[in-house]
Amino acid sequence: MKKFTITTIALIAVSCSDAGDKYTSLICEEGRFDTVNLILNKENFTFDAYMTDDPNDIRSGTYQEEGENYYYLDIGAFLDRRSLVLMSPEYLESCRNQNCPRSPSPTEYAACKKIDLPERYLNKASVKNQI
Repeated sequence: MKKFTITTIALIAVSCSDAGDKYTSLICEEGRFDTVNLILNKENFTFDAYMTDDPNDIRSGTYQEEGENYYYLDIGAFLDRRSLVLMSPEYLESCRNQNCPRSPSPTEYAACKKIDLPERYLNKASVKNQI
């Protein structure tokens, strides 16, 4: 009876999962004017990034875990998984040396927050995967 219950729960969980579950979607404020959408695919460690005002210009790449708390994106940036801060390698290094600039420049630091996966992106990603 126990195996049946566990199997039933597992099947229900799989059938109720959403296609968006494999993605983490962030919006990152770079300075006062630029806003970037960053979408991480947790299954294959790839990402897409695009300016919010130009969603057709998508830049894609890969990322990897770097230590316990960071992802390294192959565009030369780190994402702190705890604080959701996207930062340059130089900024991260200065923070590791206890010398974090109080007012980082927009090219060194971008605060991000989780958002729902944009429906347009999900539709584009499913079309791209069918080709």
